[in-house]
Amino acid sequence: AGRTQAALNVAMGDGVVHAQWEERGRALTGSAQIEDAPLAPLAAIWGERATGRIDGRISLASNGGGLTGDADIRLDDARVSGRQRGTLDMHIVGNLTPGRLTSTVDATSEGGLVAHFEADAPVETSAAPLRIALARERRGRARWSVRGPADSLWAAARLPDQSLSGALDGEGEIEFGAGYLSGDGHIEIVDGRFEDKLSGVRLVDLDARVALDERGVTIENFTASGPRGGRLTATGGSVNDRQGSITVDVDTMRVA
Repeated sequence: AGRTQAALNVAMGDGVVHAQWEERGRALTGSAQIEDAPLAPLAAIWGERATGRIDGRISLASNGGGLTGDADIRLDDARVSGRQRGTLDMHIVGNLTPGRLTSTVDATSEGGLVAHFEADAPVETSAAPLRIALARERRGRARWSVRGPADSLWAAARLPDQSLSGALDGEGEIEFGAGYLSGDGHIEIVDGRFEDKLSGVRLVDLDARVALDERGVTIENFTASGPRGGRLTATGGSVNDRQGSITVDVDTMRVA
């Protein structure tokens, strides 16, 4: 069987990045360790400008069947330039087995954001080709809570052509699967602003609330104005990932 090996040891500012990868036949192992490195050089790889620091590790392995792995990553005082007013601290922990992916995410910002997310999702994994995909026929669980300004969390999601600000509030716990959703939860934003730079769409005075429960995903409220006036409202939702409808009404409004 063929064998491929690669290793990387790089000083990044006053931090260090170690990485290694090995494939032998259908088996593989890989890991990366980031030791208190500045975010800016890593962000530049995907064309972003950022400040702050990153520390953590990621590993992935397979003996020819599914994949296993884990991750533990911290971001401290992180800021993505131009799209985020305050800095963000974030801790991400994940564990992968051939059939499940569990993760927790905790985030706080100097602007007052406090967010927690955890999930236990069924997955299908393979080493050749390298693949991690949601197994829709089995059930998973998710729980979340979020309160505070939206901009830091939105920027951390790496959506470079969009911006969102406003006050977020939400919490809930659900169980999901193919055509199945149970539990109770919601997410809402008040006094929001949204902009998509590619399409030119801009919304102000955005108030929205989405519920997740045995009905599926339901838009309980969605209203917004355009920068030059007018009004946009939306209603509807989805019973499952294959069935749903949304109605949008636009009244004397230019969104772009």
